[in-house]
Parts: sequence; C-alpha cells; structure tokens
Amino acid sequence: MLDWSRGMLIALVVGAALPAADRDVVLVDNGCANAFIVVGAKATQDEREAAQELATYVQKATGAKLAIAPSARPGMTAILVGPAAAPPDVSNRVRQLRAEGYLIRISPDSTVVLAGNGPNGTSYAVYAFLEKYLGIRWLWPGETGEVVPATRSLRLQAASIEKEPPFVSRRLGSFTDFGPDTEEKQPGEWADYQKTLGIEYDAAALAATKQWAKRNGFGGPGIKGGHAFGAMVPPKIYGPTHPEYYALVNGKRLWQNYDGKHGAQLCTTHPDVVRLVAEYCIRTFNEHPDWEMISISPNDGGGFCECDRCRKLDTGATSVQGPDPEVGGGKIRIITDRMMTFANRVTAEVVRQHPNKRLSILAYSAYRTPPARVKIHPGLNIQFHLRANTHWNPAAEKKEYEEMLGWSRAASNLGITEFLIQGALADMPRLFPDPMARSIRRAHELGFRAYGTQAGEGFATNGINYYVLGKLLWDPSLDWMEIQRDYIEKGFGNAAPAMTRYFEGFENRWREARSKGLMLDDSKLKTLEGLVAVYPAAFRAERRRDIEAALKMVAGKERQRVQFVERGLAYVDATLNAVEKTIPLVKAGWQFFPEVVPPANADREALTAAIEAWEERERFITANKGTLVISYRWVQYNDHLRTFN
Repeated sequence: MLDWSRGMLIALVVGAALPAADRDVVLVDNGCANAFIVVGAKATQDEREAAQELATYVQKATGAKLAIAPSARPGMTAILVGPAAAPPDVSNRVRQLRAEGYLIRISPDSTVVLAGNGPNGTSYAVYAFLEKYLGIRWLWPGETGEVVPATRSLRLQAASIEKEPPFVSRRLGSFTDFGPDTEEKQPGEWADYQKTLGIEYDAAALAATKQWAKRNGFGGPGIKGGHAFGAMVPPKIYGPTHPEYYALVNGKRLWQNYDGKHGAQLCTTHPDVVRLVAEYCIRTFNEHPDWEMISISPNDGGGFCECDRCRKLDTGATSVQGPDPEVGGGKIRIITDRMMTFANRVTAEVVRQHPNKRLSILAYSAYRTPPARVKIHPGLNIQFHLRANTHWNPAAEKKEYEEMLGWSRAASNLGITEFLIQGALADMPRLFPDPMARSIRRAHELGFRAYGTQAGEGFATNGINYYVLGKLLWDPSLDWMEIQRDYIEKGFGNAAPAMTRYFEGFENRWREARSKGLMLDDSKLKTLEGLVAVYPAAFRAERRRDIEAALKMVAGKERQRVQFVERGLAYVDATLNAVEKTIPLVKAGWQFFPEVVPPANADREALTAAIEAWEERERFITANKGTLVISYRWVQYNDHLRTFN
C-alpha cells in the first residue's frame, strides 16, 4: 500500500557530483550517435515506453538515432533505462525511493542510468532528463506544443540526481483517471445523459492530453469515483422498496430526483445504509485489488437528510458559503460531523477486511467546514475542496487556509481537490498561478499529500495553469513566475514580451476583480453584466493588440503557438459578443427561460442579432472540438445543462 501519511512525503533532491572525470560522457557527437539505450529483459511496459520516448526526442533534437538494445555493447555509452537494466546497487537504491521517485545517474565510465520506482517512475526520470539536458518542454498536447531545441551534440558531465514527489498523487482530472473512459468515474445514467447532448471528450484529444499530463509529471494513485451515493445505493434498486434509505426533505423521502449525479442523498445514519456502502466498497476492492482508494462522497448538490437521527449529529452551526460549484452560495447548515460519523463507520467496516486500503470523502459544500467533535478514522482520506481562484480576495484565502488547518488537526490523511474548471465557467480564461502556488505551499506545509483537480482540455484559454501546476506539484518551493517565464520564453521566442503582456493581462484582470463574477449559471442580467465587467471590450482589444504584436515577431512553430493562443482569445470574443448583444434584450424585458417571452414593442432586429451571435459562437465551439483550444466537453456542459446560453 502506498503511504499517504504526511511524515513520509518530503521531497528529496540530491545533486551530489560523482567523482570527476577527464572527459564528458558523450551521447551524440556532431549528429552521430555515440550511445545506445538498454532496456532489461524484464522491463515493464512503462520502462519500454520510456526508452522509446527517450530515443524519439533525442533524435528530434540532434538528428541521431539511438538504438534500443537488450544488453550493453562495448565501446559506446550505455543509457540504462529502468531498474531492470540498472546495476544491482542502483536498482536497490531505486526501490528505496518513494513511489514514482526517480534517479538520474551519469557516471564517468560512460554509463547513464534513468530509473524510477513504481508505475511511472522511469518515465518521469526520462522526461526530467530531456527537460534538463536537451531543454525540451511540452507546453500543451500535440506537436505545436512541443519545444525541442536543435543541437548537434549531447555531452554530459558526471552527476547524480534523485527526486521524490512531495505529493504522492497529482491528478489532472479525467486525464489521469482510471482506465480509458471518463465514464468509469461516475454513474452510468449521468454519463449516458451527457452523451445524448454531445457532452463527451474527443477520443484523440483525450489520448493526447493524457500523454501530455504524464510528460509533465501528473500521475500517482487515484480515487475511484467522486460523488458516489448514487452508485453505492442505487435509487432505481432500493428506492421503491426502501425509501427510508434516502434523505428526508420537507417530510418526504427523496429518491426519485436522482439524475445520475445530483439528488437522492442518503440517510447516513440508517444502519442499512452504512452496511450497504461498506459492502459496496469491500466488493469493489475484491474485484479490483489494484485500486488503492474508493470515494464514498455524497451526490452533488444539496438535499441532505432532515430526520431527527441525522440532525442530532450536527452542531447546529451554519456557514455562509462562497459560490458553490454546483448550487450557488448562501447560508447553509453545516453537516460535517454527521457526514464524518457516517464515513468513519463505513471505513471501520471496510478496513477490517482490507486493512491496506483506504476510503475517501470530499470536504465539500455543507460538509466542507472541519468537524467540531469527530476525529477522522486513520483509514479515511479527506479530499478538501479548494478554490484558489478565489484567493485574489484575501478574506476568501484566509477562510480557506483556516479550514485547511482545521482538517489537518482532525485527520491524518489529507488531499486537495482543486477546480481548475467546472460547468459554471464555460472555459473562460481564469489564470491564477500566484494564489495557486501559495495554496500548494500551504497545503504541503499542513500535511496534504494528495492533489486532484477538475481540468479541461482548453489549453489555449487556461493551459498555463496546468503547466505551472505540474511543476509545483513536484516542487512547491519553485517560483511560479520563473515557471511562467520559462513557458513563455521557450514557447514564443522573440514574441515573449508581447505574450507576457497577454498572459499577465488575464492574471491581472482576476486580481483586480478580486475573484468576483464569472459564474455562468444563467442568463440573468447580473450574470451577463458580471462577465462583461471581467472582460470588457477595451480589455479584449488590448489583448488582441498583444497577439498582433507577437505575430509580427515570429515565424514557424513559434508563430503557430501564438496562433493557437489567439484561437482561445477568439472564443472569449465570440462569447462576449453574444453576451453584449443579449444584455439590451434582458434590460428591455425579454425572458428566455424556461420559455421565450418577448416584451411589448419587442425589438426583433436586436433579437436576430443576438441569436446570430450565439449561433456564431456555437459554430466556433463545434469547429474546435478536439483541437485542445477550448474544453469542448465543459463548454457543452455549461450550454446544455445550465441556462447561460
């Protein structure tokens, strides 16, 4: 079992030089191969793939093709990839590293070892080597996002580097989830419903993004499931015969309101519910012995039980929540102690049969505030819902840090769930690397060791967030500004000054707005005007000038990268154009939901212009499915399941 405890997860970097040598270790000399790659006979699939990645990118950078062989050859430098190929002393050292830790060793005897522990450790060693010694970067998925500086020779000095991940789990949404299909994370009804609306990932884009995530260090064990009540106690099965298993709300047991994700919360104090959930987890671990952790989190949204037995476990306290990702804000009853009592009871049952496994529950919505009376079972992981994008507001940041501190005192296994994207944002640019970096450092200081996100494939709008995050999760002490500077300079060359203004412009808009606005849940005047306030026409024109200036400075791949980002700006313009044409209609009294109701003396020409603008936006969205410009699935989620469009 992987150790998720705080004491075991401090990053280790060793840079001690090996004994000096009279000559460099030469892998490529003036475009000619002077080395070969060795993969052991018992190599894992990851090690074989890592060796191929190494050969591919060395050839891209130098033109030299390094052969992959099963054993060493005399007279040439050997690059030993994976523990199976490494000398016994190095293999033993690798096995002592934390899971997915890696080792890079360049020896004066013309031997290079790239090896790591666990499923992806060797791949991380290879990618770190390519970044450090060849300057390769993967800014976003696809060939345009690859930065491969050309060089004729690759000469190395003796060195030894070891690194272990400070966060044992570094998950980038569905791009690092179990299996090939995102549906595995959620009940079938919800996935099926979304598919009928076209809300799904493009297969090629999903595969490319998964590869990108691995190249940038995302990975580690995941948590099976998310909002899980509906999967564990399915309303279709138990609702007709056992309505008492479900939440009592306003005097009624609600089980028929389940849509595959929302509704049908459980009565968590009913003994049969505890038993059924525990049996589900035990059965799942029996069927999937390789899984580390299962979520037992409530369904999304509200509707929690009001029965006397459940309410007796509450403290009676309430909380004023910030904008909730699914149901909005407002004053709500805190139910953390109730929910953690339930989670503790289930965990105690499960670990009796599976002592090396863990369960997980979100700290989210009405159960986000730390418990007042309940101490968390050591077999239960708490996944705190963090919203660092709100931390431009000092009061919001202070409140979340206090909550994180409270959880660190109540639980020994802690993780973060960060929303880099969600349905109410429709993939508008929301760049916040500064507060994100602060929150990661704070989380690590408090003992949080798992980090998961909701993420999208909108790399032209929010990709720089993902890139910076990947680096920080391997070293929270890094300066985010240096990571961003490297991203811009490596990717855009002579256009770097203009692109710096572009990205910093979006970051500063959020800093100036102090995280207000941009919750695109409806088409009310407040929502539409809030969006325009964050991205006014003058601001967008300024960003357009940044792009135009950048395009004048570059050619080739660097120009293609600027054009890629420009398409993200085009999405912003298309959305705001439609919104700006809709605002006068709303002000004039038009109602659009649940049905269209015109005011007296309606301006039909204005309506036609607004409809055309929304249709133009829709055409842009459809044309960019699978392009990685925007998060097609999340934009469609917003348009179809909310009333913004």
